[in-house]
Amino acid sequence: MRDRYGRDIYYLRISITDRCNLRCIYCMPNGIVNYIPHKDILRFEEISEIVDSATEIGFSSVRITGGEPLVRKGAPKLVGLLKEIKGIKRVTMTTNGILLNKYAEELKEKGIDSINVSLDTLDTKKYRLITRNGNLNDVLSGIEKALNIGLDIRLNVVLQKGNVDEIKELIRYSKTMGVSIRFIEYMPLDSCINLSEGSFVSSGRMIELIESEFGPIEETDYVVGDGPAKYINIKSIGIYMGIISAVSTPFCSSCNRIRITSNGIVKPCLASNIGYDIRNVVRRGHKREDITDVLIKAIDDKPLKHHLTDGNSNIEMRKIGG
Repeated sequence: MRDRYGRDIYYLRISITDRCNLRCIYCMPNGIVNYIPHKDILRFEEISEIVDSATEIGFSSVRITGGEPLVRKGAPKLVGLLKEIKGIKRVTMTTNGILLNKYAEELKEKGIDSINVSLDTLDTKKYRLITRNGNLNDVLSGIEKALNIGLDIRLNVVLQKGNVDEIKELIRYSKTMGVSIRFIEYMPLDSCINLSEGSFVSSGRMIELIESEFGPIEETDYVVGDGPAKYINIKSIGIYMGIISAVSTPFCSSCNRIRITSNGIVKPCLASNIGYDIRNVVRRGHKREDITDVLIKAIDDKPLKHHLTDGNSNIEMRKIGG
């Protein structure tokens, strides 16, 4: 379905929990969270019904997010439910990787198409500092396990002043492991706004650092999945690397998604406070078109661009799923 600006909206990002087993400093700056009550979280059957209805208006790709999706009991089951829906071509997941070793085989069995793993550093001490309580070895072993059984793994790196010195090592790691890697500009959301000025590293600066180490890069039309990353070719080592420049070079004109929070709020834009309650629709007597009406409303109200740099955002990333 096209929105009023002509963008083709076919990609649903669905948060299945606001809970997480890490406390990353850019996601939970204070390390304190007030969780949504379990009764308010969408049930798997409700998510499946929403996605099934969404296919009627052209949605064909779903990404499962959190919080950390794998902390929700039975998360692989949801993958299986969504894969069975006619019209859904891709079901993917974004995870911090802590529990990937435990669930990799079940996720493969349920048919997941790819998994994005958040990996901001290869330094054990720095990883514990960024995540407050994370064990880097859990993530690395999970990635290795997933690759060994044939899962499609991709790496997400949130770029900050604290890890900018590791760009080269992270690129070499992705080359060694044979996985795609994407660097994501640090986005000023909620209480992270005050942190962002000291932490932000632009994609332009990142490219300068890459070229200083690996030589000239080449812009390409290479595409991986349904996300907004623009890919460059690092010719000297033969690797394609993705860049998501939400702040310095917004991709709003080609945005193809809407989001559903874990408590059933449909959000037209990550960086907007606009939202529509779909949970109450599926929990009362309803027709199929009642669900699609909410999704259509969200698409119709999708803004032309985000306002990340205005300083007016009040967004909790862990509740939306990025």
